[in-house]
Amino acid sequence: MSSDAGRLRSRIGFLSHQTFLYEHLTGLENLLFYARLYGLPDPGRAAREALGAARLSDRQEDRVGVYSRGMQQRLAIARSLLHGPEMVLLDEPFTGLDRESSARLEERLRQLRSAGRTCVMATHDLEQGLRVADRVLVLRHGRLKLDAPARGLDSARLEALLATP
Repeated sequence: MSSDAGRLRSRIGFLSHQTFLYEHLTGLENLLFYARLYGLPDPGRAAREALGAARLSDRQEDRVGVYSRGMQQRLAIARSLLHGPEMVLLDEPFTGLDRESSARLEERLRQLRSAGRTCVMATHDLEQGLRVADRVLVLRHGRLKLDAPARGLDSARLEALLATP
C-alpha cells in the first residue's frame, strides 16, 4: 500500500450494507482491531468511547455473532466513525436500527455536518434521508435524475419530481 493511498483511506469512513465486523470477535475486539488498523494513538480508549457512543458498553465482551442486527449496525457505525474521518460514505445506514438509534444517528450526522465533515448517504428511505441531507441526488438506471437542495423538499414533492419523465 502506498503511503498516499493509506493517508487517503484514513480520511474516509465507510459503512456498507454489509457490516464488515468479525462475528467471532467481541464488540471491543472488533473496534480495537480497527483502531489499531487506523493507527490511533490510544486504541483502547478510542474503542471504549466508540462502544459507549453506540450504547454497547454493557455488551462489549459479547461476540458480535450474538448481537441483534440493530446492535451490529450500531457497532458498524461506530467502526466507520472511529478514526474521525473527514468524509463518511454510508450505504443504508438506518438498516436494523430502532427508533432511538435512528434518532441518535440523525443527530450524529448533523454533528458531523456542523463540524465540516462530508457525508454521502445512499438510502431508499426518503423521509429519513431528507431530514439529514443538504442536497439530494437521485440516480435512476445509472443516470443522474435529480440534483437539488434538500431544503423545501419533502417526500411527496420528491416523489412528484421523480415521477416526471
